[in-house]
Amino acid sequence: MKKFFSTPGRAVVSTIVIGIVLLIFLTSIGAIVVGRGFIGKSAAKRVALQDAGLEEVDVSALRARLDFDDGRFQYEVDFYCDGVEYDYAIQAGDGDIISRDIEGGGSAYRRNEAAPPQQGGPAAPQQESPAAPSQENPVASQQEGPAAPQQESSVTPRQETAPVAETAAQPTASLTDNGAGQTKDAYIGADLAKQIALDHAQLNEGDVRFIKAELDYDDGRMEYEVEFYLGRTEYDYTIDAVSGDILKYDVDRD
Repeated sequence: MKKFFSTPGRAVVSTIVIGIVLLIFLTSIGAIVVGRGFIGKSAAKRVALQDAGLEEVDVSALRARLDFDDGRFQYEVDFYCDGVEYDYAIQAGDGDIISRDIEGGGSAYRRNEAAPPQQGGPAAPQQESPAAPSQENPVASQQEGPAAPQQESSVTPRQETAPVAETAAQPTASLTDNGAGQTKDAYIGADLAKQIALDHAQLNEGDVRFIKAELDYDDGRMEYEVEFYLGRTEYDYTIDAVSGDILKYDVDRD
């Protein structure tokens, strides 16, 4: 007993006691910071949903967890909507979005923008072309007998123009690239791919520093990999080389 309570023994006991006190103190401080200094999981979810333009009832597998990465606390928020996966990293203190990663489901952005012209364009010919025969044919059949020969003569030029269109299409189909079954002329080009990415990020070319805009073949299709920086924020885009759809994009702030 005398040896245990000697000077070395007291030093060991004192060290253990001090360590326990410090652990309790740091745990208490951490609890205070986490409980009062952070925005909370619910607020982090709202930030991510608002940025994605979605409501909580529209998504599935919504979750948020507190993480410590790159010397800071952040909330990792992820959820799904219509086959698209959303992953967000949000500052735990002020709710700023550190990074977002949206992947899957093709591109809803450009398709939604292109939908009105596609619906409005074909509507006019479909309404006009049946209107003329539906009004004229009954009158011609009741009043005039030669109406039938006029319809037959109009059919022959249509049959003659069809082979011309087919022969013109044959040489262009042979200009394939990398075995993808797509013509070189069908690709939108690297410049347009960069512009699509800039428009989506709402930035100007003079404000950013481009790293690459390369044509690549992945998942059975040709696509452009576009990467650029604005300050310390990195933007990565994957764009369909034929349609110009945004297949994937990632924004990461250092």
